[in-house]
Amino acid sequence: MRGTKKNKVLMVILYVALTLVIASVCFAFVKIDKIEKTKDIKSSSYTIGALNAEDGKEVKDEHALRTGYFDADKFNKITIKDKADVTYQIFYFDENKAFIGKTEALSADTTEIAKTQTVQSASKNVKYYRVVISLKDASKKVNWFNKASYVKQVTLTVNK
Repeated sequence: MRGTKKNKVLMVILYVALTLVIASVCFAFVKIDKIEKTKDIKSSSYTIGALNAEDGKEVKDEHALRTGYFDADKFNKITIKDKADVTYQIFYFDENKAFIGKTEALSADTTEIAKTQTVQSASKNVKYYRVVISLKDASKKVNWFNKASYVKQVTLTVNK
């Protein structure tokens, strides 16, 4: 008789432990699935200034904000709010971060960027890109206090 009670207690403990393990695994899968695969670039990633349209070099401009370099393979999308006070441009760079092209001022969403740019009749692969947000109203200036309000109008999303 004694062995039977002991076996029953062990079986109950085993079933409870197995149930806990299964519940933990299910919880872990739900958590993993909810992990974000993209991230939005915040205003702290922008610097006041622009990029030169001819050579892609940084220039002072109180009417614009620019990002650093981002890997073109991790580009996800750029969205712009309706009736935004800004436009944006995408500047393209090769693997050596040499400037190879840019878009015109954009006021619509972008879901993909160019894979190549033609430079002096040669095709070059786009490895990096930078985004410049420009104010439409030239009488307004960007400063540290209002830059977040302009960045919120253009959302740059990258893949992690």
